[in-house]
Amino acid sequence: MDLGTFSVSLPVKDLETSIPFYEAFGFRVVHDAREQDYVVLEQGTTKVGLFQGMFERPILTFNPDGGIEAIHAAVQGALAGTGAEVSELQEGYGEGGRFFTAKDPDGHDLMVDFFGTPPEDAGDGA
Repeated sequence: MDLGTFSVSLPVKDLETSIPFYEAFGFRVVHDAREQDYVVLEQGTTKVGLFQGMFERPILTFNPDGGIEAIHAAVQGALAGTGAEVSELQEGYGEGGRFFTAKDPDGHDLMVDFFGTPPEDAGDGA
């Protein structure tokens, strides 16, 4: 199973305050969606998403290039009967985008998020 690119999605109080903090560590904005209250920053192979007002706790995020149905089925099968929380597949970003979430035994949130084809009018602003 290939979960694709890993990033940490962090809730922030103020994007305009948080962005310069991460830039001081060498991160650069690679996806600017401030109009939607988030940005994605990158430093080497490390990605951090900053999200204002969307959720309250950090989320470990994986972005596979495809095969999300098979990943979801494998995770559900492996965790069946364990009491672990795994959501159903949900509609995600873009045409064909799908995602699901899970909580690990300590309550940490994970998301597997396959991006679909972006809407024609969407720009990344980067």
